[in-house]
Order: sequence, then structure tokens, then C-alpha cells
Amino acid sequence: MGISENIKYLRLTNDLTQDELGRIAGVSGKAVSTWEKGIKEPRMGALQKIADHFGISKSSIIEDNGLFNKTELNENHSTVLTRKDKRDIQDVLDEMKKQLQNGDLLFDGSPVSDEDTIAIIAAMETAMNIVKQKNKETYTPKKYRKDDGD
Repeated sequence: MGISENIKYLRLTNDLTQDELGRIAGVSGKAVSTWEKGIKEPRMGALQKIADHFGISKSSIIEDNGLFNKTELNENHSTVLTRKDKRDIQDVLDEMKKQLQNGDLLFDGSPVSDEDTIAIIAAMETAMNIVKQKNKETYTPKKYRKDDGD
């Protein structure tokens, strides 16, 4: 995997658009597109901004298989929840809170108090964050697995 594939891998595994990665690197989304297609390569300053954002070295992005030869990406960033992860969790929590407040969900046949609703939602949020992080530790998109012949 060369620099273009490494950049695309970082973007996709962190659920970012090309525009979002461009903002991180201080360039346009179109520039990111040219990097990912291998048409152009990013300047060192842009690479440094990307590396700093993800907590990895520039060489991990530049080197062939740099993200797979080192475990630093998995150790430093793969378990960080993205904005999409947080939105997904919040959507589930909002729905659960609504059901608890409307009396759609009961505990021992009785409606849940406001105080208990807060405690339940807080516990669920913690649990969902942990589960999402654990899943991120073990999941690598099929497209980027080493054993796929890439």
C-alpha cells in the first residue's frame, strides 16, 4: 500500500469525507481526491498535519504498507470514536430516552422515574462507547486486509 492507499485508508477507517480530511490537512477535498488517485502527492506540511491529527508518524503514511508494518495506527487511533460513531450512539440513546419518558418501556411493570431514566441512559452510553471501541479494535475493512493480496 503506497501513499495514496494509506491516505484513503486513514480517511475511510475514520469515516471522513475528502473535504473533512482536506480541512485537517489544510487543503481542499479535491486535493485529497488527487492524492488518493495517485495523481499528486501531498506536501510534507499537509502530511504532518494528517499525521499529527491521527497520532501517527509521517513515515507511516509515506511508506509502502506503512500503516500495516507498524501497530501505531491501531494503538493510537483506531479506537477513537468518530463523529458518526457518536451520532449513531446518540440517536439510539435519544430514542431510548423518549421511550422511557413516554412510558413505552417499563421497569417491573412501572414507568421509570426521571432520575432512573438519567441513570439508565448514562449507563447505556458508557456501555455503547465501550462496545463501539472494542469493535473498532478488531475490525479492519475487508478492502484493506493484508491477506487479500493487495
